[in-house]
Amino acid sequence: MALSEATELYLSELAVTGRSPRTVDLQTYLLRKLATAVGKGHPVTAVNHDCISIYLANFLKAGRKQSYVALNAKVIRRFLGWAAETGIIKENPLRGMRVAAGTWRPVPPFTHDECRRLIVAAKNPMQTALVYLLLDTGLRATELTSLCVADVDLIKGEIRVTAGKGGKVRVVALNPIPRKAILAYLSERVGSNGLLWPEGYDRKKLGGMLLTLGHRAGVEHCHPHRFRHTFASYFLKASGGDALALKALLGHSSLTMVTRYVGVLEGERAVEVHRAHSLV
Repeated sequence: MALSEATELYLSELAVTGRSPRTVDLQTYLLRKLATAVGKGHPVTAVNHDCISIYLANFLKAGRKQSYVALNAKVIRRFLGWAAETGIIKENPLRGMRVAAGTWRPVPPFTHDECRRLIVAAKNPMQTALVYLLLDTGLRATELTSLCVADVDLIKGEIRVTAGKGGKVRVVALNPIPRKAILAYLSERVGSNGLLWPEGYDRKKLGGMLLTLGHRAGVEHCHPHRFRHTFASYFLKASGGDALALKALLGHSSLTMVTRYVGVLEGERAVEVHRAHSLV
């Protein structure tokens, strides 16, 4: 079977097995890039161990981060594993291949002053509501922009969130200040088609808005994921390090990512203790 044909078949199966659109889009981009590099008309068997080793090494030569190389390796390994399971190839040529994952670096949370400046810099009720929700819920960009009016319960003070990963549903609190911000936004919004935000408002537009907002507020690196890290950091401090509660609120399927947040918090506490009990 041709590599391009097998790739499209695999991507079609991903789409119907409940994987999030973002995951499918990412794997589509990476696997089609591989097919172009190898040659779309070549058979799947052309994707062997040596071929992929050279392919991944070229990313490093081009200056790409190790984490990007590891992501490609993970996606390709899963694709070839599927090809082996379905009998398209005899065995996965990447089974057992080790690729360094790269170093995870924590994203610094916004300070209280930066949060205040971002809120003040918001130009209209919609921007204000978006900033408050990002700060107070830790939602992923796609989760936030996908919200429908029916997902927001202004009476109970809850938001029903459909997770970007796996389509799981969870509930997060809609606290008083964000609730007022949403009410102010809804009171002057015209038309919705059931969506909370304007039709076509996606994570890319959200990212662009936040970048502009950050420039206006004098806050660097203003992107959706930094809001998520900020929420995680402040929640752990307020809850005394309740990792399980944070996992539920952020919608993670495992504690792996949450333990990273906890590790950052413990490191900060260790520094504070050190300063308070210096030997010299």
